[in-house]
Amino acid sequence: MSYGEAQLLAIAPIHATVAEFVPLDGPSSGLRGAALDSILGLLRRLQADGKTWLVVEHNTRVVQQIADEVTVLSNGRRVHAGPTAELSGQQIANLMVGELPAPNARVRVTDGRNRLTVTDLAAPADHGSALAGADLQVAAGEIVGVAGVAGP
Repeated sequence: MSYGEAQLLAIAPIHATVAEFVPLDGPSSGLRGAALDSILGLLRRLQADGKTWLVVEHNTRVVQQIADEVTVLSNGRRVHAGPTAELSGQQIANLMVGELPAPNARVRVTDGRNRLTVTDLAAPADHGSALAGADLQVAAGEIVGVAGVAGP
């Protein structure tokens, strides 16, 4: 059984319960494609059946697809509450982690010789591209990471 099928199997019985309020923690965590679509479809059916649910979710795209209202926490504090439609995925991400500072000039602590050069790096996502057009140069002794917040 795939991870997505296990997630769906864990949530599906809620449909048949008398519970009117359903808390879910990260129902889309680790899911992509058809598995994610199945979970989101089930959540919409639960809503159509009159279930109210609270979802803790870090994927801003999922939040925008399923939530009527969004409360954003940052460092354990509420920084926003209101209709989801009022915010873009980028705005939600910025509220979660703060505005990204302008990049600082790099200080090289190596001999300056590049050991790896990557141009136009791209990584696919379910919708569009998770990473597009990134250029990287890695010198001896450097550690380079690429990170982001899930969502648009």
